[in-house]
Amino acid sequence: MVSEPVHGERYNHRDEDCVMERQAIENRLLENILAVTSEMTIGKTKAARIVGGERKLERLHLSGAIECAGKVNAQNGKWRFNLSQVLQHCRPK
Repeated sequence: MVSEPVHGERYNHRDEDCVMERQAIENRLLENILAVTSEMTIGKTKAARIVGGERKLERLHLSGAIECAGKVNAQNGKWRFNLSQVLQHCRPK
């Protein structure tokens, strides 16, 4: 966001153009990251750490926001979550 010019300063449209261009670049980079990671999976522990806890991860999974490869038909099967979807719901720092 471009702030209002301070007394004595001139408003420069180039500043606003630079901000808009930077946002466009950041959006493209984010889209690229999400596209690349859409075929990757991540374990339950790391996914929970990224989204902000195991409870939140389970709620996101039950709501359909995050896909899970599920447990294999074994007692100690591993949960594998879609990395792209986990990153879309990451906890802000």
